[in-house]
Parts: sequence; structure tokens; C-alpha cells
Amino acid sequence: MHQNASSFRIISMEQNFSKLPDGLLNKVLSRIKTEEKLAKRRRFVLFSFIFAGSLAAIFPAFNMLREGLSESGFIQFFSLIFSDFEIVSLYWRNFIWALLETLPFAGSAVFLTAVFVSLGSLKFLVRDAKFVLRRA
Repeated sequence: MHQNASSFRIISMEQNFSKLPDGLLNKVLSRIKTEEKLAKRRRFVLFSFIFAGSLAAIFPAFNMLREGLSESGFIQFFSLIFSDFEIVSLYWRNFIWALLETLPFAGSAVFLTAVFVSLGSLKFLVRDAKFVLRRA
């Protein structure tokens, strides 16, 4: 019984497809290609704005990080690596804790977020630019 029901559905589908107008498949496929092109162009524009915004945000974020590094004394602790390496190597555990305590996490997080967003959007921008600029 089950095999008969499935064969009936197949025959019914074939009869319905024979009633379709000529050229419908080509129209549907061309519309799908057109929609794919539009989606890639929209994505290209979206990632262009994201890239421009994140690139513009890098500079204030860098200034925020630089000010945080100078206010916390991180630069002075870090410069000890180059001036007194023997002392740093002797007390390296305490030195690492001192660096971590003086590291401005908020400025670092904002700066790294801006950098990673700009790099990620650049990746997608380049991927879609190949398609958009090739077909323009």
C-alpha cells in the first residue's frame, strides 16, 4: 500500500509539472541569480559602512589606550624589561602581576574590538568586492 501511494504522488506531480507554462524554469532561475547579485551588493555596502566606522573608531580608541597606559604607569613597568632585565628575570612572577595590574583593560578592549571589527569587515568586503567590481 505504501509503495502505491508514493507512486501515485509521483505521477500526480508529473502531471502538475506538465501544466506549467514554458520558460517558467528559466524565469525562476534568472530571478534567483538576480536576487543573489542584489544580496551581494547589499552586503558589500553594509560591510563598507562597518569598515569605515570601525576604521574611524580605531583612532579615538588608540588615544584612549595610550592615555590609559601613561596614566597607569604600565609604560614605566614595561620599560624595566629593557633597562634591568636581570632584576625582571629574577622576579618575573611579581613583574608579570605588576604589568597585569597596571594594564588598562577598558582601553585595550575598546582598541582591540575596533581593530578586530575592521579586520573582519575588511575580509568580507574583499570577498564581496571581487564579485561586485567584476560584474560592474
